[in-house]
Amino acid sequence: MNWKKRGGPGRYIAPIACAVFMAVLMLGMIWLLVWGFDTDPAGIPPAPVAALLLELPGAVIVGGIWALIQRLRELGQGEEEDAKRY
Repeated sequence: MNWKKRGGPGRYIAPIACAVFMAVLMLGMIWLLVWGFDTDPAGIPPAPVAALLLELPGAVIVGGIWALIQRLRELGQGEEEDAKRY
């Protein structure tokens, strides 16, 4: 029995799991940068560079959530079969 063909709630598992994994990974990156800046205050890059380093993982998180919302809308409209045609 193929749960993907049936169209059950299992089709939502992979997109949500990927988005959560990416968000956790990027939050870990932000935490690592903040920890590094805190442990070695003399080695902090200039403020614009530090802000950019902290904003990039944040932008990835926002983009991942945005893509997840779009994918969940597609799945809700029954478009999960479109990718199999290509």
